[in-house]
Amino acid sequence: PSLRRALTHSRPSGSTINYSLNIIGLAKKAGFSTAWLSNQGFSDSTPISAIGSLADKKKWIRVGYAHTWSDFDLLPLLRAEIQRPDEKPKLIVLHLNGSHPGVCGSVNPAQYIAKVGDPYYKEAFCYVESIRNTDRLLGLIYSALKASKQTFSMLYFSDHGLSHSEMAGQLVIKHGHPSDRCRDIPLFQASSEDLQHVTVKGRRFGDSLTEGISHWLGIATKQIPTPKDLFAPGIDPDTRGHESLMKQRRLDPAINILEHQKETGSP
Repeated sequence: PSLRRALTHSRPSGSTINYSLNIIGLAKKAGFSTAWLSNQGFSDSTPISAIGSLADKKKWIRVGYAHTWSDFDLLPLLRAEIQRPDEKPKLIVLHLNGSHPGVCGSVNPAQYIAKVGDPYYKEAFCYVESIRNTDRLLGLIYSALKASKQTFSMLYFSDHGLSHSEMAGQLVIKHGHPSDRCRDIPLFQASSEDLQHVTVKGRRFGDSLTEGISHWLGIATKQIPTPKDLFAPGIDPDTRGHESLMKQRRLDPAINILEHQKETGSP
């Protein structure tokens, strides 16, 4: 549900989502060639698949919800789309699997098995490795864009994190029972014109992402006449009571996996 709001222009308050005002439609009307490359399962019944289907070029590398494909499998598709000649500017959306429940299924066992000292914490190790994989992937995406010798801008965000709970005597990483921190998520931009690393202190809600993408793409519309910069300093107004909701959620203190890592030299 959070991604539906992030990729559509919704009302500032209430629950109404206007699916006709989405980032793919916005970019196409502004003259962009659009591509949607996804490692999330395609389904005729989901709004996100419907939005992705509007793109000029679209590809889902798996069907359904089994986490059996690697996000790295999107790279050949991305490189082909970068190299494809087109007189229009391009908006290429990569919908990653990233870190989702059942997180060990999307991570190569060789990345974590040798590290796990206490099996109780296995999913915590998998979660960390899944985040590392996304970081590596973003580096490869940036390198592919850089190697193209074209002007580019790259925007990354996540719509949620995960929290940990205990089930059947085992630590599990999941969506359920969301914590106070699982909506505190990364947002960054990198471009071919960047000369330095700048950190912006501020607060953004997912509801404002489409407006921010409009600014990023240089698009203004009747519905968004003066889009706000996602990276402008300041705090978004809390029109839907997010802060109150966060305060009601449980604490989810960090786990120091180094304390549960297998000692060097142990079998």
